[in-house]
Amino acid sequence: MGTAADGVEQLRTGLVEPAIALGRQVAVTLTPNAGQWLRANGELDRLEAVTGLPVRDTPRLPTEARKVGSMTLKSASTSAP
Repeated sequence: MGTAADGVEQLRTGLVEPAIALGRQVAVTLTPNAGQWLRANGELDRLEAVTGLPVRDTPRLPTEARKVGSMTLKSASTSAP
């Protein structure tokens, strides 16, 4: 999870790539402002390329379907009695 704070520009080189080098699968979620910042400098595209996954930076309601790559997953709704 990245937020619009100083240092988010190093998310890929400081966290994502080292984690991938250790064999981890990394998915990146950003706040809308962080997404805007990283999109403007091309870093968002680099994050997607290195992870192989889309970077999520758009909020959704819990009732909205989740998109994972080209798949759309229905959200599970729960209700308490």
